[in-house]
Amino acid sequence: MNWKSKIAIIVSVVVAIVALLFIIKIQHDMLDKQANLEKSMVEQKEISNGLVRSQANLVTKADLERYAKELKVDLSPIEKDLSKLNAEIQGVQNVKVVTTGYVASGVVSTGTSPREDPVVNSDSIDTNQDPFKYQQERQYLELSEKIVGESVPIGTVGFSAWKENPWDLNILPREYVVTSVLGQDDNGRHFVYNKASIIVNGEEHEVKISESKFVEKTPSDSFSWSPRLYAGIDAGAYLNKSSGVVVPNLEISLFSYGATKADPNLSFIGLGAGYDLIDKQLSFVLTPVTYNIGHDLPLVENVHLRPTVGLTPSGDFELMVGVGFGL
Repeated sequence: MNWKSKIAIIVSVVVAIVALLFIIKIQHDMLDKQANLEKSMVEQKEISNGLVRSQANLVTKADLERYAKELKVDLSPIEKDLSKLNAEIQGVQNVKVVTTGYVASGVVSTGTSPREDPVVNSDSIDTNQDPFKYQQERQYLELSEKIVGESVPIGTVGFSAWKENPWDLNILPREYVVTSVLGQDDNGRHFVYNKASIIVNGEEHEVKISESKFVEKTPSDSFSWSPRLYAGIDAGAYLNKSSGVVVPNLEISLFSYGATKADPNLSFIGLGAGYDLIDKQLSFVLTPVTYNIGHDLPLVENVHLRPTVGLTPSGDFELMVGVGFGL
């Protein structure tokens, strides 16, 4: 068998393995999408009093931008700022607290305060025509709103019947606070736990969250320059002699394809060296492509199945299959 035939055999085997890996990858992505669809049915759940979980609803980038536009949020300055940090927008969250309000009539005053008007003698006021002392005392009413059992102060309103402009208001400053805790599952999906409260006069009043929605961009697979070290072991045979080979080795993979660089689906162009345990000699190895079987197997992470071509210093070619472990 001449060297051209050997190269043709090697190329054919590598192409067949790559095609198989891509088919497996497509099937895996389809199963993932189905699983994500099933998980996204329950987006919001009340965990305890005042604490609400919102589960990420995975959408496309265009849908995420559309949602931000509906919320009247301009993403442009955020994207510009994140680009300086080598980051990008991943999700948009909206938390809504609704207060019901109320209408009341015939409400008694909370209290009264003396009239401060030295010009008018209170003895000259006919008490028969003023049985409720509206001309003698300022009436005031403390305003508050009931929110899920909490009475949240708003302020006070006062009425001085003897004045041309009888109303006075004191609206208290209020702080609206939303505290969030971010969680993440093994597949990268995020969960946000939110708690809302209103702070008035130094007192915190917990309020119920009416709506909590978190829209997250679906991670998209992409090629990237991502050098990474792999330790592995490959086994196979020589092409020019009847002898098996077992080669533990170290190699650096130069490119990756996947949603994240840390845990890629595929890696490309691995270069390294190892040692043949059978013939006791050095072996230079080339791995054209690897597939991360850790995405499909339980209890396994970042383990890559791969075809490998080896070359010894004496010019012998090795054709092998093995596994690599990302370091």
